[in-house]
Amino acid sequence: IDPSDEEEMRFWEEKNPNISAMAKSNFAAENVVALVCKDFACKAPVTDPESLEALLLSGKA
Repeated sequence: IDPSDEEEMRFWEEKNPNISAMAKSNFAAENVVALVCKDFACKAPVTDPESLEALLLSGKA
């Protein structure tokens, strides 16, 4: 989700305000940010493929 895209943000604010808030609070203009969540709890945001892979493979996401 790109917080600078007003139309996209309006959509998410209407459909799921929590997703909208996550996008706004974890935005990095020069990086892709991944959030891995399970059972309504999220791990710290990661910005590199290796860290994302480690989270996904750990089974503890």
